[in-house]
Amino acid sequence: MVEAASLPCEPINDRPPSMRSRLAARAFTLRLSALATAVAFSLAVHVARAAPGPDQDRVPATPGLDRLIRAALVSSPLLAARRNDVSAARSDVDAARWQYAPAVSADLQQGSGPSGLNGRVLRVDQRLYAGGRLEADLQGAAARRDSAVYGVRESALALALQIVGGYQALVTANAQLGAIDGYRKKLDELDGTITRRIEAGVSASADRSLMNARMAQSRNDQAAARAASRSATTSLERLVGDATSVAALEPVLEQGTSPLPSAVCRDDGLADARLGQALAAHPALARIERDIDAGRAEVDAQRAGTRPAIGLRIEQPIAPHGDAALRSTRVSIVLQYAPDAGLSSLSRTDSASARVASLVNQADALKREVIQQIRSECVEQAATIDRISGFGSARGYTTEVLASSTRLFVAGRRGWVDLLNAARETSTTSRPASLPMPRCSARATGSRC
Repeated sequence: MVEAASLPCEPINDRPPSMRSRLAARAFTLRLSALATAVAFSLAVHVARAAPGPDQDRVPATPGLDRLIRAALVSSPLLAARRNDVSAARSDVDAARWQYAPAVSADLQQGSGPSGLNGRVLRVDQRLYAGGRLEADLQGAAARRDSAVYGVRESALALALQIVGGYQALVTANAQLGAIDGYRKKLDELDGTITRRIEAGVSASADRSLMNARMAQSRNDQAAARAASRSATTSLERLVGDATSVAALEPVLEQGTSPLPSAVCRDDGLADARLGQALAAHPALARIERDIDAGRAEVDAQRAGTRPAIGLRIEQPIAPHGDAALRSTRVSIVLQYAPDAGLSSLSRTDSASARVASLVNQADALKREVIQQIRSECVEQAATIDRISGFGSARGYTTEVLASSTRLFVAGRRGWVDLLNAARETSTTSRPASLPMPRCSARATGSRC
């Protein structure tokens, strides 16, 4: 099983403390050193838990499709950008947590004239109630972080599927080359036969022209298959970013076995169970669900802007001279209410709610698309297994027909065109027009139909 991404998905467990605990632990004590120590410890634990392990992003030494996918997941600049988005989102979560800490500021006042007052004021503000804005900001940041994590997995899945498609094209082109090479060897044998018959006066010279036409067509087919193989190799090198891994890859056409019986897709109960598993594990659906959570948190934050905020303020004037009473510590409860102009706050709330509704509709549309895609792959996979089982029989029949046509041609009971057609039919049954790879596709999507 190829993992879509190496980044863990952290649950949304950022729940702010209650108002009573903030009042008791922060507002009245203002033990800034202890608070800073506790926050630093929680950040250290958070970073240690999210840090990658020693074996993360290591490419296994076994060549094959799995190695190509893992190499691409490590070297892809797009995935590196997505991981940077995750780091930025985690920093946003940390910033949202810090909003619960006291804010320290200093003011310097310079009076004018001889009687002007000069002084410095050290101020500490602790928000006690913000109308739910802090909770909404923290929940929104956590949802955006989880959305970024699933975005990494979604991009990794898309990259893996592209590699599977390139690998399939490479295997198909190589299989076509093998079939064409066998066909050309048979044509060479028939060319020697017709040459001897023409020299002996048994066959007409027109048979030579038909032979030349078939050989020219086989050369064109061989050139097209080689071009397709080079194109698929170039595509894989671009996706993987490592030409050495692609050059060392030797795709093998496996037609005899399949790890997935056709009954899994044809049985409605099993197919529905697989479909449920695929929907639960699909990163795009999980990402858009987190986007919906982030949108709902934004709605709560906009509504909180229409409510007043209550805070505790401690001011310590530091005057160089004057009455000692002017240098005494002042403690006050501050009530702040600063709504935006007009009804703009309500309009922004309505806008955020509309965006949430849009995301919900997008999630429904994406779910339908994923369901349709998985069901289509199930149908294609079942048809592929049937085709694989019929490849051997068709090849055996055409081989028998070719042998019979050869004997009848020597006996004078079949024409030269009939023999060439039998040889071409044998090549056609050995040459896959498009080789489906259900096992690789299921492995890349993380589900089996």
